[in-house]
Amino acid sequence: MPPWDQAKLALTLATAGPWLYWQGQKVRRAVPQLPECFHPQGHLEGSGPPLRLVFLGDSIMAGIGHDDPQGILPAQLVKGLSEKTGRALEWQNLARNGADSAELVQHSPTPLPPADLYLVSVGVNDALKLRSPQAFVENLRQLSQKGNGAPWMLVGLPNLREFPCFPYPLSGFLAWRVSQLEEAALTLPSLWKVHRLRTSHTLDTFSPDGFHPGIIGCRSWASRLVPEVMEMLGVKQKRMMLPVIG
Repeated sequence: MPPWDQAKLALTLATAGPWLYWQGQKVRRAVPQLPECFHPQGHLEGSGPPLRLVFLGDSIMAGIGHDDPQGILPAQLVKGLSEKTGRALEWQNLARNGADSAELVQHSPTPLPPADLYLVSVGVNDALKLRSPQAFVENLRQLSQKGNGAPWMLVGLPNLREFPCFPYPLSGFLAWRVSQLEEAALTLPSLWKVHRLRTSHTLDTFSPDGFHPGIIGCRSWASRLVPEVMEMLGVKQKRMMLPVIG
């Protein structure tokens, strides 16, 4: 972390730390603890050898806030890839609710299942725990060493400033911390692609807890990821067969 950011963090915690802590505890009590909602593995029929995806990460990948596993981010992404490419798809989901980058390194199997692409959602819980950008990046680097040499994608960090569950100034402080983690992730080796989630959140994009993305939010997020995922996998959009007029 640059010296200026270190000084800014220290000053913020010294002056507003108790207030931010109080707001954080209030949010923790208010946000309900919801169950996971995802299929740990799956397969979609299609042409060619199946594209193998492995999902890792936090409550976003684990489907918290959903009551239908087909609405969560990994499912929406798999559906979008199938529709765009026509390819067969196989996936495994190793998500853990509440996981941060250190816990992913600790609890993910070694080696990870072989994949053509590893997709990771992590960072929000690191921001909540005030993990340094350097430690965050080092954890991601160690995590990727568990793979089979395939590329990795960090699927994006949302703007916590717009989360309904976070009051001001806590929302602004956490959004700043998340932005630091994202900037640090851009320094990862070329094996990694960092998706920059540049979109505004509205109330209808959230699940009822005001913290996790709902089906509309996941559908929008997946639609932004699909083109980048296709590029990383080296696959093209399937050709549309026009009807023959006789």
